[in-house]
Amino acid sequence: MPITTLFGPFGTNADGFELVEEVRLPETILAMVARAQVEHTSANKHRDLARAAEEAVATATDEALTATRRAAGLLVDHGELIEAVADASGLADDVRLPELVVHAVEGAHLARQTARQLVETARVAQRAANVAAREAIVSNREVARLLTRQCGLTTDDAAGLLGLSPERVQRLLTG
Repeated sequence: MPITTLFGPFGTNADGFELVEEVRLPETILAMVARAQVEHTSANKHRDLARAAEEAVATATDEALTATRRAAGLLVDHGELIEAVADASGLADDVRLPELVVHAVEGAHLARQTARQLVETARVAQRAANVAAREAIVSNREVARLLTRQCGLTTDDAAGLLGLSPERVQRLLTG
């Protein structure tokens, strides 16, 4: 004889429902999970900034090389011409480079300076990314161990809470 509930008859066949286990973690552990998530997000942002800085260095270096090649070509072309004019006229002290050449040389110099400054910026960004990554690893490892060993959660559940893959959590636990 089936049992009747508010939702209708309830038989002995359990196919119609599912038991869900609810896990409640202490606030201190939830705060640690939140901190680990923030540190993980911060590490990813720092890593993205470092990659962007490296890409900017590559672009600036290419631009500096192009500008230097252009300036060198203009110097050679105009230098030979100026030398010939100076020799022919005897006015070697009064002969100046054309403004086009001067601007090209100045532009190449500025491009090289920019590339050097971006290299330093990229180094700082990479150091910050490394620090953030180490902090995230330590924090995630601590919380993963706490969740799995002390709270009894599975690796999959801990991964879900931390926003990491189960494989990453497993590496944290064994590392």
